[in-house]
Amino acid sequence: ILFLGACTKPPHLSMVTEYMEMGSLYYLIHMSGQKKKLSWRRRLKMLRDIC
Repeated sequence: ILFLGACTKPPHLSMVTEYMEMGSLYYLIHMSGQKKKLSWRRRLKMLRDIC
């Protein structure tokens, strides 16, 4: 996910990232009834990319 910028002036705290077609990472990981579950291999790759 490409990080584009941030607003750090309280009370407006936010991050701006590229558009994610499948929604937020939180939604992708936690949504119930998900048609496609993320494999542990995919999750690990995502974690490494974030770090």
